[in-house]
Amino acid sequence: MAAIGLALAASLWLFPQYVTGRGAGLSEVQRLTLANDARMPALVAVAVGAGVAGLWFSVRQQQRARTVDRGERFNRAVTQLTDPAASTRVGAVYALERLSHERGQDTQPVAEVLAAFVQEARPLEVTGHFTAISSDVAAALQVLARVAGHRRRPVDLTAARLPGGQFKGIDLSGANLALVDLSGADLSLANLANCNLSHADLRGADLSWANLLGADLTGADTRDCDMRQVSLTSRQRAQLLEVPAETVRPPGRRQAAR
Repeated sequence: MAAIGLALAASLWLFPQYVTGRGAGLSEVQRLTLANDARMPALVAVAVGAGVAGLWFSVRQQQRARTVDRGERFNRAVTQLTDPAASTRVGAVYALERLSHERGQDTQPVAEVLAAFVQEARPLEVTGHFTAISSDVAAALQVLARVAGHRRRPVDLTAARLPGGQFKGIDLSGANLALVDLSGADLSLANLANCNLSHADLRGADLSWANLLGADLTGADTRDCDMRQVSLTSRQRAQLLEVPAETVRPPGRRQAAR
C-alpha cells in the first residue's frame, strides 16, 4: 500500500513536468504554472478517492466492532442465565431479547437458547409439591413467544415443566409442547394453534377462549381443565381424555371479547 502511494505521488509530480518541459518557447514560470494546473485535477481525484477509501475502512471497522460487541453481549447474557440471582437471570433474558431486535439473524439463536433454558428449568417446590415456576422462566417464555414470529423453526419445549404459569394471551402457535407440564397454568386467550400438545399435562389449566385449532391433543390430560369457549374441532375433542361437551364451542364462532 505504501509503495503504491509513493508511485502515485511520483507520477503526479513528474508526469506534468515531463509534458510541459517539451513545450518550446515557454519560460520557466509558464512551465511551472502549466505543470501545477495539470496536477490539480489529479490531486482532487486522489483526495476524493482517499476520503472514500477512508470512509469505507471506517464503516467496515465499525461493523466489525459491532459484530464483536454483539457476540460478547450474547455470550455474557447466556452466562448470566446460570447466575444464582433470579434478577440477574431475568436481566439476561431481556438482554437476549434486545439482541434479537437489533439484528434479525440473532433471532433463531436467541430463541433456541431461551427454549433450552425453559426446558432445563425446574419448578419451585412448595410444601413438597411442584406448583409454580420462577420469574426468570416465566420471563423467558414470554420473550420466546414475542420473538416467535421471526424464528425460522418452530419452538421446541418438549417435556418442559411449567405448572401454574401465568401465560394469559401468549402466542405459542406451532410450538412443540409434547409432554409439557402446564397443570394449573393460565392459558386463557392463548394462541396454541397447530401446537403439538400430545401427552401434555393440562390438568386444572385455564384454557378458556384459547385457540387450539390444528393442535395435536393426542393423550393430553385435560381433567379439571377450564375449556369454556375454547376453539376445537370435533376430531380434537375426540383426542381429549375428558372434555365436557357443553363447555367446548365449535370453530368459527369466536367472539371479540370474553
